[in-house]
Amino acid sequence: MAAEEGTAAHYIRTHGGPYSLCAWHELQATLAAVLPTGLLNTEAAFSHYEEGPAGVTVHFGGGSRPVAARLLVGCDGAQSAVRQQLLVDGPPDYLGSAIWRGVAPLPGWWPGPGTYCLWLRQPLIVRAFPLPGRGTVVWQAYAPWPAARLADIGGRRAAYVQDPVARREAGEARKARALEAFDGWCAEVHDLFCATDALAITEHGQFCRRPDACKVWARGRVALLGDAARQPTQFLAQGTSQAFEDALELGRAVGEHGPTPEALAAYEAARQPGAEAVHRHSLQMFEDFQAGRFK
Repeated sequence: MAAEEGTAAHYIRTHGGPYSLCAWHELQATLAAVLPTGLLNTEAAFSHYEEGPAGVTVHFGGGSRPVAARLLVGCDGAQSAVRQQLLVDGPPDYLGSAIWRGVAPLPGWWPGPGTYCLWLRQPLIVRAFPLPGRGTVVWQAYAPWPAARLADIGGRRAAYVQDPVARREAGEARKARALEAFDGWCAEVHDLFCATDALAITEHGQFCRRPDACKVWARGRVALLGDAARQPTQFLAQGTSQAFEDALELGRAVGEHGPTPEALAAYEAARQPGAEAVHRHSLQMFEDFQAGRFK
């Protein structure tokens, strides 16, 4: 098992640019705060849509009223229900690996400000980053996990966000499985896992869609964005950045063409090729790591 410490300066030299870190819930709150009051509704689950010549009618479960719109953008993540109606291409592939994530207090042994830590014994890896000014460390751990035990880590549904209403027993079970997968590793990894509150640990399988299955992002008045459009692995840590680039290009296309099918076609043409390159690279990195070829 090798351990590596990195600094922001090292990251810039290695990867060609700086990085920034932000807790997901803080990013979500920041984005939500700039929306007009009453626009965001987190209680209505998408059911289906009906497309007509002038717009789209979106239906929701739970008795919520349908919404009429000129365009529908499915940015509903890796298990996108909008994608399933648009492309009918089934679930993503399971890649035989489990992922645990957590947020722990900054430990006393942490090397210092502006550093990140990486521990690896291919095909297992733990990486950890401090959140600036928060006194906390975000960690991610990847380990092989048999398909026969996929139900233990959430089945085919990948929950990427913290679940504050989960029973503490479920969180403790997640922690126990992470400790099991990394049994015998160094004291620092064990310390990170044990210091994490059980309700701050998420657990799911590693899923992916193959790049060749992600050529189509838009049809008519319906388009996909982010992980709904393509689902790479997390190895490049580019999911949020790529989704922001999608949103920027989508806004530019709608500004030029209006809320029309032409705008969605222009968005797909501009973004899909570049995003596919990132998608392929992330999948290749994951496969190399699983095979012990990662350097």
